[in-house]
Amino acid sequence: MPRTGGVYSPPAGTKGVAGTTIQSSPYNTWVDDLTADANAARPITAGGTGSTSASGARTALGLGTAAVKNTGTSGNTVPLLDAGNTWSVRQTFTNTDGGAGDTWGGRLLVLSNFAPGLFFTDQSGGTQNALLGIDSSVLKIYGTPNTDGTSLSERLSLALASGNLSISGTATVPGRINFGERIVSTGTDVVIGNTSAGNIYLRPNGGDGAFTTGQLQVSASGTSVANMSVTGTLTLTNALAIAQGGTGATTASGARTNLGLGTAATRDTGTSGANVPLLSTANTWSASQVLDNGTSYVQFGLSRSGMTASIEALSTPALRIGTATDHDVQLSRNTSVVATLGSSAMALASNYAISFAGTGAATTRTNLGLGGLATMDVDGLFYTGSTQNNTTFPISSYVGAVNSSANRNGSQSVFLSSSNAAIFTCSSGDSAGTLSGTWRLRGVVSSTNALFQRTA
Repeated sequence: MPRTGGVYSPPAGTKGVAGTTIQSSPYNTWVDDLTADANAARPITAGGTGSTSASGARTALGLGTAAVKNTGTSGNTVPLLDAGNTWSVRQTFTNTDGGAGDTWGGRLLVLSNFAPGLFFTDQSGGTQNALLGIDSSVLKIYGTPNTDGTSLSERLSLALASGNLSISGTATVPGRINFGERIVSTGTDVVIGNTSAGNIYLRPNGGDGAFTTGQLQVSASGTSVANMSVTGTLTLTNALAIAQGGTGATTASGARTNLGLGTAATRDTGTSGANVPLLSTANTWSASQVLDNGTSYVQFGLSRSGMTASIEALSTPALRIGTATDHDVQLSRNTSVVATLGSSAMALASNYAISFAGTGAATTRTNLGLGGLATMDVDGLFYTGSTQNNTTFPISSYVGAVNSSANRNGSQSVFLSSSNAAIFTCSSGDSAGTLSGTWRLRGVVSSTNALFQRTA
């Protein structure tokens, strides 16, 4: 065979050897092999079909029966994707892409156009046709008597952005209709619900405007009803129970009783008379008031001769804790002419002892053993600042200074050192500022390094 596996190779012994005579037998064998290869069908590996007939070539090339069909738009032809085709028998589209819950992977048919649509022609003798299409982001179904899609009559539209559905004509649904958050039929009841923060309206007379007569409005707050507004009269068969936000009664007195209200509930607020006082107003009490905790009491003696409800008008004690001869605190007028409580308004039986949280005296500090330092702030006792160039220190402050020449307890000026920011000095030639006050030497560390105290 001239070829092995579709690849041609010269017979063995065909090639010549340099400087030797070519032998006729190998040469003739090679010529016969080339002749046989040239007359045989060209294999696919060499750019041929591997067959000497058209059908054999199609089979060798793996072509199907569609290879002998012509392209066209109808009949026994092969359709093209860019042409309008007429299919004379039912077509079944099956797509195995995607899986459960995969919205887009399993789609069977995709229409893409300026206004894509599917036109349905009734071949059973009817006169009405239909068109399903998208127009300006709205999915629509049209009814039309024409096969070319003209004279359209819109029957149903679904806005793709908002989800609004519009039906032209009467829709008859024998079973349940579920409108999500709007209306749900359970078979025996109709439930009107809304899980958002909006309101629910019932408008027998229709309309989308403001609150109208005959309208029922329920406002939701979370999962409970926060407000229900009714224009007109709301009539209940039974009294609304307290557990449901009512009073459980049909009369005012019955409602007060069920709510546990007392007789004060029917009184008005006021500043005098048979009214309820407020803490934010000046009130006039026309009877004696007794505050009693069981062991002691505070009594305003308004029933005594000459007394009124104004403390400023009293000539005898206005408020006393205890008795006239044995009391702890007594409030009285300062004089008979002033109208306010003065320096003698608070009268104590005696000075409160230290053991009773007092001072035991009318003067300050002595009984408590306090000296003059008790009236001073901490800033007057110690320097608490952090300013590097501070020159004012409280009296009794101590600093260490170099170059001292004073005697024990002798006075000497102390300066901030200009050559070393960490020390004080007694040398005026190294001064960056003089410390205020009088400074006295209280001790030395070395012959010239000393401790100074401010004394004035």
